[in-house]
Amino acid sequence: EKPILVSYMPYWHSAPGETRPWRKDPWGVLKAQFPEREPIQSWYDESKQEVMDIAMAQAVSGGIDCFSFDTYHNPATRRFIGDVAMRNFMKSSVKGMSFCMALSTDNIEMTQAQLTLRDWHDIWDQFAEISDHPGYQKIKGRPVAPIIKFYDLEKNITAATGIDALTHAVEAFVGNWSTPYSDGMALAAVGLIFGNLRTAYSDGKDLVAREKMSLASTYAGLAFTRANVGYVHAIAHQFGGKYHTPHGLANAIMLPRVLKYSAPVITDQLARLAVSARLGKSGEHKDKLAQKFLDAVDALNQDLAIPTELAALKEADIPALAKAACHEAHTGYPVPRYMTQEQCEDMIR
Repeated sequence: EKPILVSYMPYWHSAPGETRPWRKDPWGVLKAQFPEREPIQSWYDESKQEVMDIAMAQAVSGGIDCFSFDTYHNPATRRFIGDVAMRNFMKSSVKGMSFCMALSTDNIEMTQAQLTLRDWHDIWDQFAEISDHPGYQKIKGRPVAPIIKFYDLEKNITAATGIDALTHAVEAFVGNWSTPYSDGMALAAVGLIFGNLRTAYSDGKDLVAREKMSLASTYAGLAFTRANVGYVHAIAHQFGGKYHTPHGLANAIMLPRVLKYSAPVITDQLARLAVSARLGKSGEHKDKLAQKFLDAVDALNQDLAIPTELAALKEADIPALAKAACHEAHTGYPVPRYMTQEQCEDMIR
């Protein structure tokens, strides 16, 4: 256990008409979370080096050996909030402390903004620079970056990443490079996803469902890193490269289409997937089970508010997208049923 220092920020004052508890009464929220401790209140001007030095010296004398800077990316300034404070920490002459960035998801105005590719480049460049500092907290040589209130991620992120994991498992299972090991991982992942993704989506604070989705993602990763993927990924990669479509969303849009195209040659695999997803029993006819799985993927996407089409798609781009997707799939993926460029174009439409 480590002692906790809470540093009071002047902009935490409640605003007129504020209803969010952590804005209306920040200290009440903190005391409710840590009833055994009275937060140590201190005001500071983060732009002044001497103020950071004093705060660090006080922390060290109080037995605190690590600062965690609550921060998030501000697309307008292209910097992390709290960037000045972190850099003053890095320049301080006070020794005996480490620090890390705690990436916050509790700022609604910022975290619901649509981050562009430039934003992600900014985030990575700054994190790489800051985490390279000798004082940055590391575990086994890797920089630490805690996520604050990760269960409050927007539903669309939960949905897209969940279907991304499903795609990894399914494509690994139906492809021609599957092994008994990858099959076991893929089937386990599919069962966990169908059993928990809807719950994680509807109630982000259900940590049991989120833990099981994390496990499912790991199993699916173990499957596809051995058995590879297929047309869903080949097409999704083109969407990401052309329109910066989030990878999980692109996979989610294409998964039902590719499965229906491949269905005639993967009926046995689809039937086994249906049983793992608890959509039917192994004694049922395989054609019936296969159709149940196809229908269940459609229903899952619908329940997760996954769009059926890519809004950014332009008709003029489709031939080049299909050509690139086919080249990727035909030169590196063990797809169960090949398609021509024309077929791929029709599927993308």
